[in-house]
Amino acid sequence: MKRESVLNNLPQLNLGELIEQLEKMPRVWGEKKEPVTVEFDFGTAFPTRLASWRGSYSELAIGYSWCGYDKNDQHFGNITVDLLLEELKNALRPDVYFTGWKGGDFYMDEETPVWVSNEGNGSHTGITGVHDDGFQVILMTGYFEY
Repeated sequence: MKRESVLNNLPQLNLGELIEQLEKMPRVWGEKKEPVTVEFDFGTAFPTRLASWRGSYSELAIGYSWCGYDKNDQHFGNITVDLLLEELKNALRPDVYFTGWKGGDFYMDEETPVWVSNEGNGSHTGITGVHDDGFQVILMTGYFEY
């Protein structure tokens, strides 16, 4: 109960809210109808895989990697809005669970907070919103205490 009351007073998005905001974003851009890609608002980081967040195994983390000149062997991130939406929606399926860093299986629901952290890490970066940048979608982040 206490965790829920804390979350209700924070701008950190839960899984249902993130899906809802991403569904409103464009999927293609430009004359060639290029797929819209997704990046985080820090550096040139793009989403990778979903995992149980180490700060609280029952909460969800979106991992990240670098693209552009931050990582010379990969010029652009390749995660599209459609692909990220598919992964996030799959996380809600009743047959999908995430294993905590030290064990245990955890199921996510629409009320699950969403963090930005690679597997095994417990950063305090949470998702706060989604921004349409024209040719890409930016996942906005902020610092949150657990």
